[in-house]
Amino acid sequence: MTSPPVPDPKDTAPKRELKRAPLGVDSLLWRYGADSRIQLMRGYTGIMQNMHPAIGQALLDHSKLFDEPFARLERSTPQMIELMYRDQDHPLGTRIRDYHKNIHRHLRNGERYHSLNPSIYYWAHATFVYRVIRTQDLFGEPFTAEQRDQIVRESVTWWDKYGMSERPVIDNYPDLMTYIKEVNDTILERNMNPGRDLMAKSHMFDDKGQRKPIGQVQ
Repeated sequence: MTSPPVPDPKDTAPKRELKRAPLGVDSLLWRYGADSRIQLMRGYTGIMQNMHPAIGQALLDHSKLFDEPFARLERSTPQMIELMYRDQDHPLGTRIRDYHKNIHRHLRNGERYHSLNPSIYYWAHATFVYRVIRTQDLFGEPFTAEQRDQIVRESVTWWDKYGMSERPVIDNYPDLMTYIKEVNDTILERNMNPGRDLMAKSHMFDDKGQRKPIGQVQ
């Protein structure tokens, strides 16, 4: 079976007039993007990402998440945060992007997926952006409407560092929230396979997800 072609991360979409804000010492992402309180949102962000059919399937097909759940977080998240603080032409962005070149296979419905599909890649990016905003809503001082727009526009500059297509990119907070709601309502799914696999790895549940009697737990 031949592999699907690697999507061109830049594709041929026409250039758009996106609003950008610079990343630097005066930017909100630089100030809040590595806030330690963001760690409280790890589970939320992970669930939002993994409920996307392609991302959830990629975890099953390619990741060691269930053997090394914390090691994966330690490898991936710090690099994405670090990228915010790097120069625009620093190779870290394309290096992170290229980790995904061979992440492809088939969804449960038989459709092909590839992690370099800009729409899939952008969903993960959007959840990282939103968690910066949501962290302050829950654990700090909520941003003003103007600040929320600024963060989203700074996130366009962050996205540029991956060298990906602009096609799915959003440059204002209201549209970001509309996008998140639309993905939540029409794309995200309750993907039970990762949960069943994780329970099986724990040796406390059988292959149907039922808890084993105490005497059978090894």
